[in-house]
Amino acid sequence: MTQTIVYILIVINVITFLIYGIDKWKAKQGSWRISEATLLLLAIIGGCIDALLGMQV
Repeated sequence: MTQTIVYILIVINVITFLIYGIDKWKAKQGSWRISEATLLLLAIIGGCIDALLGMQV
């Protein structure tokens, strides 16, 4: 059970990092961006560490 939760959190964090990266890339390109609600939801459900990393990278 604990191992499953760890794997789920890892997947959520990787997805969050990628989504934040895509959003930042789109911002630089001046194109349509990912909604802030989606970004915040990903951070809330377990991706807060990679959300912070994604903003910095």
